[in-house]
Amino acid sequence: MKILFRLICIAASSLVVNNASASDGVNGADESPPLTAPPIIINLNELGIRPIVIDQCKPYLIIGTEGTFYNKSISVETTCKVILTLENVWLKPEGQAPLDVGMNVKLLLIGHNVLTGSDNNPGIKVNQDAFLYINQAEDNTDSITVTGGKNAAGIGGSNGKSSGTVTIGGGNITAQGGEAAAGIGGGNGGSNGSINIDGGTVSATGGTWGAGIGGGRRVKDGGGNGGNLIINGGVITAKGGQYASGIGAGEGGTCGKIEIIDGTITAEGNFNAAGIGNSTNTKNPIGNCLITIQGGNVTALAGKNGGAGIGAGKNGALVTINGGTVNAIGAYGAGIGGGADENGGTVTINGGHVIAHGGEGGGPVYHGSAGIGGGPNSGGNAGNITITGGIVEASGGSSGSAGGGGAGIGGGYAGTGANTMITGGTVNAFGGFNAAGIGGGERGHGGWVTIKGGTITAIGGGVGPYSGAGIGGGSQTGFFQGGCGAQVTIAGGSIKAVRGGPDAEDIGHGRILICDSGSLKNSLGQQVSKRVLTDAINPTNPLPVTLSIPISGPAGSYNYQYAGSGHVEYGRPDPNLYFYLPSNAPVTP
Repeated sequence: MKILFRLICIAASSLVVNNASASDGVNGADESPPLTAPPIIINLNELGIRPIVIDQCKPYLIIGTEGTFYNKSISVETTCKVILTLENVWLKPEGQAPLDVGMNVKLLLIGHNVLTGSDNNPGIKVNQDAFLYINQAEDNTDSITVTGGKNAAGIGGSNGKSSGTVTIGGGNITAQGGEAAAGIGGGNGGSNGSINIDGGTVSATGGTWGAGIGGGRRVKDGGGNGGNLIINGGVITAKGGQYASGIGAGEGGTCGKIEIIDGTITAEGNFNAAGIGNSTNTKNPIGNCLITIQGGNVTALAGKNGGAGIGAGKNGALVTINGGTVNAIGAYGAGIGGGADENGGTVTINGGHVIAHGGEGGGPVYHGSAGIGGGPNSGGNAGNITITGGIVEASGGSSGSAGGGGAGIGGGYAGTGANTMITGGTVNAFGGFNAAGIGGGERGHGGWVTIKGGTITAIGGGVGPYSGAGIGGGSQTGFFQGGCGAQVTIAGGSIKAVRGGPDAEDIGHGRILICDSGSLKNSLGQQVSKRVLTDAINPTNPLPVTLSIPISGPAGSYNYQYAGSGHVEYGRPDPNLYFYLPSNAPVTP
């Protein structure tokens, strides 16, 4: 009965393939198996060592014995849309790929299957113009473990070759790349083609220099790029080999185009590479790495010694987050943005819940990075950061207990805050040691900050006599330059900016020897400053406060939130209200 049931499943699959959609990746071939075609059954225990050639337009069922390796290979040599079902098939041929999908294969899994490639051969070979779709045939315990030989991907390209189109609809897939190759994607010197993951449980690990999912190692003639990746669902774990990203680029390549719509994703880079994004030694423009997160639950962990959680191993990326829950942690790189010595690229957050922590420093060479923005050291400028909505929690990393911090949002250590625009959302930004909450890292100037809306809390970091502004510059340390205030425009929103120590300003410069506060203007371009109004109305039931501001037009009504005696700033309860107003505007409660 069990065999009969499987044959019925395979026959039903042939009906699906005959009317295949782009979602299963089985397209582009000349013809389909006949609707009534019975499957061809091949029992590996009844064959010699000769390879299996699939050359008919019919479904195939290949049966093996779990735990028994066969010195056989499967090669698809027809342009038909072939349905191939593997049941407990363990293959380890010499000098060949265990499975070469040819042009177009729908691969269904029964039981536990293992395909192990030899040197230069993937576990499953998917040439650049080929299509492969993988799914479970019976239930979610159906699985396949695929290992590439040296220079070859687990699933994808062989030595020097890029991969084709791989779509995963379900099943348990474990893919291990060989040396210099991706777990799923390009071989050594090859790039990834297109990968679509719609479901299932996927674990992909790159060999040394290969991405978990994406490109193999870039060589002189090219390769290494992440290609196109779309994740619509499933549980995905991807870990890059040394110098490669978890999802995106192999060593020396760029990440390509990555879109996450749904699913639970954990991506970890390895040594100088991003969890999701670029790898080390990437020098291509940031426009070659586009990362969009629409939803899902995403955790991105950088590789040590210079990678961002999301963005760069070296150069930054174009990162857009529209939804989902995102937790990004850098390692000598930003949580989201630039790697070591590099700027943050372009980061736009329109929604979702985003938690970003900059990498911690490790001594005299690398210092702290921004939560969102630049990596450490002189190149660690913020780039361009825009926040229009969502909940954003960003904290800068530090260098031990001595300082060397990055801004919550802005520059890494010694990096300028560059261009930051906030128009909405709830934003909490905490500077690392001696760095601004929003603006410059330690030794960094504040850059340009424009706030038009949202609820913003920006807390500067401080250690001993050194401190960063809430919004503005980081601290000068010793005789190093830096720490000047930002060019700040406040045109709306609710803003709480708190300096990291008494020698810095809430909005302006960090602790400085020679520098200025920058500028603070309103939407009319008027210079404004913080005005203090002692709250004498009703601290337990705050009411609107009406201010007379004739220089800006008619009097306006401003709602405020009373801080209460529980709010402590530098050890003192703070019962005051703060407004940023033109210097000559009278304040009348």
